[in-house]
Amino acid sequence: MPLFEEAARSADKALAARALLYLGQGQERQGADKARGTYERIIKEFGNQTETVAAARKRLAAMGLRVLPRHSRIVSSVITAITMRISAPTDG
Repeated sequence: MPLFEEAARSADKALAARALLYLGQGQERQGADKARGTYERIIKEFGNQTETVAAARKRLAAMGLRVLPRHSRIVSSVITAITMRISAPTDG
């Protein structure tokens, strides 16, 4: 897998994203945590590589993991913060 890691540092974004996809597939055999991180990196850093991003999302879904779009994560964080404030005990 060192070859994929080296290719992932390529200035050619399409090559780098594809190398990360193959790296993630290899990591799935070793454990879901590393693979998940690699697939999330593809989605985050290579958004313009639509086919590779779609493949990364598909692999995450196959692993039973759902990736929210960037704005959904922000909304989810705000909702969580508000919920925590509402449910926090008050002194009075």
